[in-house]
Amino acid sequence: MTGHRSASSLVVFLSVLLVAASALFAADWSAAAPWSAGAPLSVRPGHPTLAGGSGALFRDDFERDAVGANPPAGWEVMDGTWDGVVDDRGRVLRHPAGRSYGHVAVGSPGWRDYSVSARLRLAPLSTGFAGVAARFVDEEDYYACGVYYGSAVRLWRVRQGSVTLLDARSVDVAADRFHDVRLVVKGSRLSCVFDSAEVLTATDDSLPSGRIALVAGSDQVAEFDDVVVGSWARRRPGAAAETA
Repeated sequence: MTGHRSASSLVVFLSVLLVAASALFAADWSAAAPWSAGAPLSVRPGHPTLAGGSGALFRDDFERDAVGANPPAGWEVMDGTWDGVVDDRGRVLRHPAGRSYGHVAVGSPGWRDYSVSARLRLAPLSTGFAGVAARFVDEEDYYACGVYYGSAVRLWRVRQGSVTLLDARSVDVAADRFHDVRLVVKGSRLSCVFDSAEVLTATDDSLPSGRIALVAGSDQVAEFDDVVVGSWARRRPGAAAETA
């Protein structure tokens, strides 16, 4: 009988210890925010964030916007002329032919380390370009990754209106389908991912933070869809960092 009481006491003790340890772990883990300090979560109303390690700050597929919405809800047209949301086998944001260089932006000026991605479809044009921008301060200050002339991917910086090419590579860009374009900014390291392959990298510390933007050159027909901004999640000491 004494043995049974001792065993029961041990079980109770271990249960209390386990609950206390779980509480401490939960408190420690919840203290780490999944986005950079000073960068408030900015999510378009009605569009859910991704939970857990994915660390999404923002996402938009334009499906909740009415056809003709210009700009889409939450976005700001910085310059140029856009068609807004159109229905082309699904709702997309379009920059039309015959229009000037344009930027449309969204997000928080405090965003620092993150990735911005979009699905991009271009009409054939030998002199146009389109892509995604990160750490966007205004039309004259940002980093961008995009497709040029339908035959190359470029990573560039715009600083006080001056454009600097940081890296480039020739690629085959089919004009009849969407391509995934993603720009990752982490500290001074920049990388450009095209159709799931990292193709360009550079180092630059000119712009520490900023919003995201979609960019299209003069006369370039470009359609954008499935825009996602993913944060670099903080990890506890000794753990590997991951991108969204």
